Amino acid sequence: MLQRIITAFSHLPGVRDSALYDGSGELIVGVAGSIDHSALRRCGERVARDLGLGALEEIWVESAGAVVIAPVGEAETLCIHLDDATSIGRASHELRRTRPIITELLR
Repeated sequence: MLQRIITAFSHLPGVRDSALYDGSGELIVGVAGSIDHSALRRCGERVARDLGLGALEEIWVESAGAVVIAPVGEAETLCIHLDDATSIGRASHELRRTRPIITELLR
């Protein structure tokens, strides 16, 4: 079930690949990319904490491509790599919709 949910992100228009990593950065399911998701997550958590914004929900990075990184479960990180920024909204919506299911499956 977890594999199907993570793989389903890759079927969204504009999504190159998606992967779920454990707290140590090891791939759980999906396609491992070249993005340093751990460093981006730590940076996002630090910014959210320093600005008093509470817990990190998502990080969006736009460049020649785009990426959505989000904490799920206890220490796991979901990384969605996109062709460009036009698909960020859809990827983010699907992430928010499936996050409770992913979290429950990780227990």
